[in-house]
Amino acid sequence: STARLSILAPKSGYVLERNVEPGQTVSPGSPALFRIAQNGELELQAQLSESELAQLTVGTPADVTPVGTDKSFAGQIWQLAPLIDTQSRQGIARIALSYDPALRPGGFASATIRSGTRQASVLPESAILSDTKGQYVYVIGKDNKVARRAVTIDGVTSAGIIVTSGLAGNERIVLFAGGFLNPGELVKPKSQKSDPAAKPEK
Repeated sequence: STARLSILAPKSGYVLERNVEPGQTVSPGSPALFRIAQNGELELQAQLSESELAQLTVGTPADVTPVGTDKSFAGQIWQLAPLIDTQSRQGIARIALSYDPALRPGGFASATIRSGTRQASVLPESAILSDTKGQYVYVIGKDNKVARRAVTIDGVTSAGIIVTSGLAGNERIVLFAGGFLNPGELVKPKSQKSDPAAKPEK
């Protein structure tokens, strides 16, 4: 029967690799004859740090730009790696892309993931204190007395430490020498330029 001589793909798609030539004899033990991208769908495997990966969700949109071009392609994250590499501390975010001739399987590209924005307070490292109860800052009240305020931090930037919870953003914060204070202690604050925070003055 000549029907056995015809090779049909189980799904339509874009042929990525062909490992057989016309007239070649194949058997059930032969390696895959063709490799295809089903329906032409491709993906970018983006390596992200552990903290970056934790902030993403499936469905998050992303813009992918192949190396050597300035053309961007819209995609979205369809899978997040369940494991983190123990050496690099990175994980994989798989970004699904529609077929385009400019996207070359096996090539490299950069991705901008549009995960949204958030507002958070940023304080110098000297303002963040810690003890057995956790991390905290000293907030200066209307009476110029300091009160302890528990905070949660999430990373460091060139501008300082990101505080994700515990502050509304309009408090006066003790920036320096907070370790020498006790809750309820009276201070004489001096505001810093373009900063609502303050430091104690003896």
